[in-house]
Amino acid sequence: MMRQENAVSTGLTFQEICPDFDEWPDRWQIMSEDRPYGRELLTIFKPFCEDLVAKGFSKSTIKRHLGFLWVLGGELIEEINEYEGKRTRPAMDLLMDQLDPDGGPYCRHLEGESEHRAFDATCKKLYKFLQESQAKDREAGAPSGYDTSWDLVLDEKGNRPTNEAAYDEKSREWQWRDWKKWLEENLVFPFDVIRKEDDDDSIEIAANEPFSVGHQMTAFGLAGEMGGYGIIARVKERRRKGHAPLCDLEVTPPGDRNFWPVREYVVWFANR
Repeated sequence: MMRQENAVSTGLTFQEICPDFDEWPDRWQIMSEDRPYGRELLTIFKPFCEDLVAKGFSKSTIKRHLGFLWVLGGELIEEINEYEGKRTRPAMDLLMDQLDPDGGPYCRHLEGESEHRAFDATCKKLYKFLQESQAKDREAGAPSGYDTSWDLVLDEKGNRPTNEAAYDEKSREWQWRDWKKWLEENLVFPFDVIRKEDDDDSIEIAANEPFSVGHQMTAFGLAGEMGGYGIIARVKERRRKGHAPLCDLEVTPPGDRNFWPVREYVVWFANR
């Protein structure tokens, strides 16, 4: 049996394997406004494609994955045209909404179970790559020089800051902060969270129900603000997607770079 040469051994780049890669946004577009969104998707797909080559996959395997990336991008462009409100969401946000450890979205253009399985295999590989890439971005923890002494610590007198002066300074910052904008600038999605609270006394959620207190889930975006609940996070637990108030969540592990931005919001929200 003849062994297939991999892309590294032949010196090929993924652009040589797929020379029309840069033209995908023009081919995906339903209207001219779709092109910028398509280009944003390409910037996400490109490192993944380069990684396929670097890992020594065969040319035919890379071509197969590229083919399904093309299909995935087309599905996302159809999504923002079908649901116009989604066009304002960052491409990474919408993409992670469609991916999970088991695969990708349902695609009406694929035929047969085997083709859907192959498409899901590409989506699973892309999801894992993006998760690992974003985990590296999050490993830095608190920024260099970040003073955590403002945080509240529970003692016999209640929740009190370690350093009153640092807490007062933070409070002054929080007073004028545009929280939605600030969080979007400082959070790196997706990241893992645990639901620590549920302030909705009108609805009792069973402990075994998704998104309930004590459950670990993945936050993959912000959905906006809702009355007394504050900023709402888009979350996933296994294959279920839902929403949870950000004020009820705690980032895990504490070394994740998202821990302190979310913690600032939670403490501000509880004491506003």
